[in-house]
Amino acid sequence: RRVQPVGAGGQPSQAVDAFHAVQVLNPSIPVQIYLAQALAGKGELEAAEGVLRKIPTGDPQYDVAQRLLARFEATSASAPASGVKSPSTSSSSQSNSAAQSAFLDGQLMYQDKNYVNALPRLEQALQLDPQASWVTQVEIYRAICLEKLGRVSEAETALRALDANVAASHDVDLQLAFAELLYRTGRTEQALRRVNQLIGAVPKSGLAYFWQAKLLLELHRVDEATRAAEES
Repeated sequence: RRVQPVGAGGQPSQAVDAFHAVQVLNPSIPVQIYLAQALAGKGELEAAEGVLRKIPTGDPQYDVAQRLLARFEATSASAPASGVKSPSTSSSSQSNSAAQSAFLDGQLMYQDKNYVNALPRLEQALQLDPQASWVTQVEIYRAICLEKLGRVSEAETALRALDANVAASHDVDLQLAFAELLYRTGRTEQALRRVNQLIGAVPKSGLAYFWQAKLLLELHRVDEATRAAEES
């Protein structure tokens, strides 16, 4: 049974209580990731890290847990030393914590292909902390969500805004989302050029060669399409 985040847009304390209750009522339900998120939303990063470290290697949540753990640890390392904080520092810290929580919510929903709910959380994260270290990743997720949701004009604007970004040029999912948008809007030649550029940047991507074969076949370049399919 899949458990969706509780109170993702509400109070982290309520979410923590809810996930603790779920663990007591039915320990077999995998809520550790969401519990860690909620704890992080409260600013309790050490507690969140403790939850994630208890997830064993064979657990389906393990890979996501390790990614979140790395982000939490980076946040802890960059946090200022404890002491008396001024109101402005406290306010900034709360804003950053809320932004981080929104980012992590959006990231998990995106990875679960829950694009409808991921999009507003990603946009909230960008609004709360437009200078965060994870901004490029959020912009990539956001652009892909827009494409997957069929919001063509907004998606193309977001995708083109990332054209000059080196990280984005090597992101297979992003570039293939752009190629798919171009293909679905009748621009097959442009889609093929996009895929060819991706293969130049990431030559070991089987998905890129799959799309190259698909587009070449659409253009009736059968021999080339066959070779691309074999490479895929």
